[in-house]
Amino acid sequence: MSNKPMPFQLAVAPGDAPLVAEALAVQACTEIMCGRRRAAARLDALRARLQDSLPHAAKPFDTGDWSVICAVIEAGGRPEIAIVPPSWDRWSGKGAIEIRIGGATWRSTGFEHDDRSPVLAEIRAYLDALSPMSG
Repeated sequence: MSNKPMPFQLAVAPGDAPLVAEALAVQACTEIMCGRRRAAARLDALRARLQDSLPHAAKPFDTGDWSVICAVIEAGGRPEIAIVPPSWDRWSGKGAIEIRIGGATWRSTGFEHDDRSPVLAEIRAYLDALSPMSG
């Protein structure tokens, strides 16, 4: 028997998981800069446990953007997904992934995607799974 407090669970919306992982990484860096390496190691261990549940579909986007995209879709927004070429390279067929919902637009951080990129199907499937059922 022990007086030790029991561990608790924190429920994180799937769309927010990348945002939480990034926050843990930022705090770990702060701990290292302040000379608290043991605290940084604990934060890194927590982040590593969370990394396993991060969706691959989120990787092309800024974590804050992904969190908002998922929240808007969970609230009933319908996404339009397209590849948008950068202004300096209109001929290669590669570009950023753009998600439009209503009047809002978010773009991936890289321009290496094209219509055949496997991540496009993953993004569509993931966001479709978040959408409220209609009927």
